[in-house]
Amino acid sequence: VLLSYCSLFRFENQCLLDGLRMFLAAFRLPGEAQMIDRILQAFAESCGRTCDESSRGRLKLFSNDEKKASDGAYLLSFSIIMLNTDQHNNNIRADRKMSVEDFVKNNTDYGRDITDPDKKLPRDFLVGIYNSIREEQIRTEGEGADGVMTVERWKDVLRG
Repeated sequence: VLLSYCSLFRFENQCLLDGLRMFLAAFRLPGEAQMIDRILQAFAESCGRTCDESSRGRLKLFSNDEKKASDGAYLLSFSIIMLNTDQHNNNIRADRKMSVEDFVKNNTDYGRDITDPDKKLPRDFLVGIYNSIREEQIRTEGEGADGVMTVERWKDVLRG
C-alpha cells in the first residue's frame, strides 16, 4: 500500500529535497517510529528511482543499482530530516547545532555498500541542501500547532 501511495507522487524532474518537502506536506505522519521509518523507506524507494539525483535524473548522483540508490535516498532523506529538526529546534543551543561541515562529512560517502566509487555526493550539492533547510523548514501536514514536525516525534524515530 505504501509503495502504491508513493507511486502517486511525481518525483521526476525534482530534486530529492523538493520531493521530500512535497511528500511530507501531503499527510499526517503517524506517531509510531517504526511506521515513520517504513514510510520513509517507501518514499526513498520511489523517489530514489526517479528524482534528479537518480541514475535516470539529470544529476545522476545515486548508484545505477536500484537497491543502492534507494538506500542512498533513504540515508540522505533521514539526514535531511535530522538536519531540519536540529536547525529549527529552539531547545538546541546555537553552538550545538550541526554545522555545514558536519552535514557534508556525514553525507558525502555512505560506504561501498551504498555509494559507488564515482557517485560520492558533491560538496556543493550538500551545501545547497544544508542552506535550503536552514532557510526554509520542512513542514508536515498536521504536526504541531503550526504544521511543524515535533521534536518528540523525531526522537521516537531515532530511538526506533
